[in-house]
Amino acid sequence: MLKVLSENNKGVVFVTVIMIIMVIMVLAVSIVSVNLNQVIATEEEYKRAQAEILAMGAFRYFHANYVDSASANSLVYLRTIDDVTYTVNSILSASGQLNIVVTY
Repeated sequence: MLKVLSENNKGVVFVTVIMIIMVIMVLAVSIVSVNLNQVIATEEEYKRAQAEILAMGAFRYFHANYVDSASANSLVYLRTIDDVTYTVNSILSASGQLNIVVTY
């Protein structure tokens, strides 16, 4: 009876195939996770770059308005780009420092 059980190797191939499939699935899930994190990071970098460009534009716009009328000490500007609303707040302090805050 023991000789019959020790010569039966039919289940070894099945277990090996299951283990290989599990390893491939773990590798696939890790690759998808890394790619998803890269997409999220790229989207945030894209939004940050747009906010920086809007801030530079707000600086020039505020300067042009300040030269035309010296009484304007603040500027609020709303812009929607790719379904993301950016709010630009520019405030000239009493000491002459211009603060520009962009939120999205």
